[in-house]
Amino acid sequence: MTTGAPDYSRNVILYGWDGSVLRKIKVDATGQLFAKLRGVDGGGVDRDIRVDTTGQLYAMLRALYGVTQKDIQCDTNGNLTLNLKAQDLAEIINRPKYGAAHNATYDGTLTTTTETTLFTVTGKGIIYSGQVIVKDTNATHTQFDRAKLYIDDWYIGGAYFYQYALNNFTIPGTSSWWIRKYDIIANRVAICVLPGITFETNCSFHYTPYEVSTVTVSAGLIYALL
Repeated sequence: MTTGAPDYSRNVILYGWDGSVLRKIKVDATGQLFAKLRGVDGGGVDRDIRVDTTGQLYAMLRALYGVTQKDIQCDTNGNLTLNLKAQDLAEIINRPKYGAAHNATYDGTLTTTTETTLFTVTGKGIIYSGQVIVKDTNATHTQFDRAKLYIDDWYIGGAYFYQYALNNFTIPGTSSWWIRKYDIIANRVAICVLPGITFETNCSFHYTPYEVSTVTVSAGLIYALL
């Protein structure tokens, strides 16, 4: 009969084998079974597996770097961080990154054949759209003027206007620039820059008139800094 319990109650003493001796398996003051967990480390030594102050089991993750073990760290929220290096890629793009849209503009009159910087954008970014428009001129050879694009101080495109018209660069994607309007009778030209071009340090628009005259130029760029 179970002592201190109804006569229909039955009690059981649990034993565990430690490898050489049978030992009683204990419970706590409320009758709950508890256990002390241990693990064997890489050197063959038994170690206690710990819990935190609330009784939750926690673990410290480690990884092998060559022959040295390194801790795997998490951020302040407990999220596991990961830095992929086991590859030959120069960069990894996890998601598209967009910056706020900005614009740069120029409106002015050019009277010499010197190449003029219309504007410069400094930073790392991407071009959304841009254009250069010749609005009013008394020149007779505007078709030989040039709008130029510099990316990171490198000249990457800007042929004479007539070359774009001659080669039918009128569709976006055919070149770094594409021509939108070409009227040599009225000396009106509109040329647009290819969207999606990225820059690491700077981007600038330049304009070079073919002849000494009065040329009114309007230019604009919509871009984002990343």
